[in-house]
Amino acid sequence: MKKQNIGTINALIRITMGFTGLAVGTVRLVQHPWRLRDLILVKLSAMKVAEGVTRYCPTTDLVKQQLVQQGIIQPNNGQSTNQPVNQTQPVNNESTGQPNPMNPKMNS
Repeated sequence: MKKQNIGTINALIRITMGFTGLAVGTVRLVQHPWRLRDLILVKLSAMKVAEGVTRYCPTTDLVKQQLVQQGIIQPNNGQSTNQPVNQTQPVNNESTGQPNPMNPKMNS
């Protein structure tokens, strides 16, 4: 089984919105069974319910893997948040005489 990659609140939102989409899509399909957009709504809503129940989103997992491969974020070693790899500090531009937009106290 895959590791859970979405939080509890996110899962509850996915389940709620998924069931809402299922209800709306089902009613629309009963009224107009030939509409493709309603069938797509039902399928996407069912997928969101499944993601909420399992607390695993394959799209989130894929995006996080790509960000780790590109070095934008560090691998998640049991931590709940991803920290950027390169945390840059604001540059003090006193030598150039330019104001530092990151530190308004230095601008005066």
